[in-house]
Amino acid sequence: MHFSSLITVLALALPTWAAQKAPCLTDAEAQQLTDNFAWMIASWKLNITKSEELLQQSVSPTVHDYSASVVNLESAGCRSGPQPLDSTRDEFAADQLNVPPFELNVQQVWHSCDTISFRWNAPQRVRDVTGLVVLETVPAPPGRPLRHVIQTIYSEFDTAAFLVNTGAFRPANCTGPYGA
Repeated sequence: MHFSSLITVLALALPTWAAQKAPCLTDAEAQQLTDNFAWMIASWKLNITKSEELLQQSVSPTVHDYSASVVNLESAGCRSGPQPLDSTRDEFAADQLNVPPFELNVQQVWHSCDTISFRWNAPQRVRDVTGLVVLETVPAPPGRPLRHVIQTIYSEFDTAAFLVNTGAFRPANCTGPYGA
């Protein structure tokens, strides 16, 4: 008797549980979200209308953006804690207005069912800047052009190369295979 009750409960719960499970990211979806994100961080000011459209399509209203690289640059190396750089889509958009356009080349994209990781490179005058980004996604609300939106961003990049390019840091006594 108890066994049949358990089967009945499971049978009733299974459709609800299955409906809550979102489909996994496809290769094409992972690439699209990567391309949209890369445009937003490197080219926001080149076409603000396009950037805003990509933001609405690709980013959750409650996105959280974490980057020790950016925190270290903004705080001149002072500790600032584990809080996100941005906690909303609007904060993320406002921050992008402070970033001058730069060339960004996506080198490789990897993804799981709900997470995208990609390596990027930004060729620069003095030193190329290389970075890694991890994008955690959640199912998009119904009626959206994409099935997933970015919920959490983890981004790190070579801040020393960035500082060399801006003139804020000059390498000294460089020897060996890495040179000056």
